[in-house]
Amino acid sequence: MKSIQTESRLLEGLLSQFTLQVGGIPGSRAELHQVEYTEVGHPFDAMLQVVVAGSPLKLFIEARTRVFPKDAHDHVRRWQGYSSSAPEAGRPGGLVLAAQTISPGAREILVNNGIGYFAEGGSLCLPFQPIFIHIDKPSKPHATTGGREFNLFTEARLTVMQAMLRKRTTPYTVMDLASITGTSTATISKLMTQLELLEWVETEGSGPNKRRKLANPGAVLDAWVSEETARLPHRKERRFFLKGRKAADIPLIVADALASAEEPAATSFQFTGEAAAQIHAPFLTSWAVASMRVAPALVSRLLTELQAVEVDSGYNLLIIEEGLSALRLSEAHGNVPYASPEQTYVDLMCGNGRAPDAARFLREQELKF
Repeated sequence: MKSIQTESRLLEGLLSQFTLQVGGIPGSRAELHQVEYTEVGHPFDAMLQVVVAGSPLKLFIEARTRVFPKDAHDHVRRWQGYSSSAPEAGRPGGLVLAAQTISPGAREILVNNGIGYFAEGGSLCLPFQPIFIHIDKPSKPHATTGGREFNLFTEARLTVMQAMLRKRTTPYTVMDLASITGTSTATISKLMTQLELLEWVETEGSGPNKRRKLANPGAVLDAWVSEETARLPHRKERRFFLKGRKAADIPLIVADALASAEEPAATSFQFTGEAAAQIHAPFLTSWAVASMRVAPALVSRLLTELQAVEVDSGYNLLIIEEGLSALRLSEAHGNVPYASPEQTYVDLMCGNGRAPDAARFLREQELKF
């Protein structure tokens, strides 16, 4: 009974939002005709009579909590089965999938097969003749599990994603990725399940020997940028001034200072941003700030070695505090550890000035996806 009540509230909420969204289009309105509508033996959650930009449409509604590519394929097959037996196959209108979240891949599949969608938050696509309405409000790159959002880009999961981006043509088992990243097999298994739902991985084999590689690395990278951009206001940063030092010289100065200390620290920091871009794909001739990701425990020791002064403006060293697992995939050049090209790209895209230009050059020259 509780499940039926929950589904009923979901349908009611989505229909209400859909009606308001359509009503906001000039010359348009939507009226609910019937809930739990059945035609030619095919049940639908609802049927609406809609006028969009002056054109009447008959829309069949299916309401779901979330829709991934696999779900979209299932709905396409069911709709094709209905269409083949419908008494008025040529009439204006069609199927609209309404859901709380619809993945980008699922949206593409639906539209390519002439099915509309409405996602909670305002995204709307009605690909029906004689009109085509598309209002795009992309959702965050999260999957869901058990009613909770599944963030693909937590620190431990992001390390796995980074490893797969670095060698995107290589298929990995869960154990392979655990060995490379130090992430638990349970965490990796859950992540792989979500990536399969999003159709962001290709699979080979089955069971413990099942291997996966990224099917759409560009989409993963773009989603990572979106997530990191959203985190910027909450990122723990500190700004310092090193007297008499140019930003371009700071990576070597820092590496030399920490190398001379009693305990090795090479796995506790990495340079990123413009300094790392100069290593991976040189583009800028000069930059004002050296950016580095540092484990929190190393910060005070680092500042003592450098005699750095913390400032609010006029800084030449930006420190981003980061967990140790996020620093595992550094690439050493000489004795200086740098962020991977993928991490460098993301940090540049979140930067100011010409940093995004350097990011695009890096993606074109080094990443090539």
